[in-house]
Amino acid sequence: MTQQNKAREFADRALDLWNDGQLDEAAADFREAIRLSEHGDYNTMDYHGSLGSILSELGHDDDALSEFESALRVAIDTYNNDSSGAVSVSRYFLAEHLLKLQREEDALSCIAPSLQIPNRQEAILRTVEAECLWRLGRRSDAKISARRAVSTAQSEEQREGMTVCLEYIL
Repeated sequence: MTQQNKAREFADRALDLWNDGQLDEAAADFREAIRLSEHGDYNTMDYHGSLGSILSELGHDDDALSEFESALRVAIDTYNNDSSGAVSVSRYFLAEHLLKLQREEDALSCIAPSLQIPNRQEAILRTVEAECLWRLGRRSDAKISARRAVSTAQSEEQREGMTVCLEYIL
């Protein structure tokens, strides 16, 4: 069995543990998956992102931030393109965590590169942008971003969800 297959097994088990609410055990397995993953394995980005989410859930925000940053680094190294869905999604999760930490300016800087070019993930990035701008007191800019989030949604279901989520801004 290759290192990559072993890493995938740990990650699969980690997902099951996470779904069962066994967060500490899931985090340990994701750490092992990361340790075993090979350079250039695009799954490593997912392992870091998932570990970041678990650590955030556990309240280990600094460690979670480090994992979200690692996920973005791997995505950029792997895809080298800010319009890539993987890079944009990594930016989204990192920016969401920065928002949790009340670091709105950092969150805006994080998503900016992916908003500069046409991007299928624009809607989710615009939701973060709208919330950041709202918190920073830039109400009219926040409303524009919120409307753009809704208008660039990929489906009616996503559009409805964003409308509800951004209702306080719209």
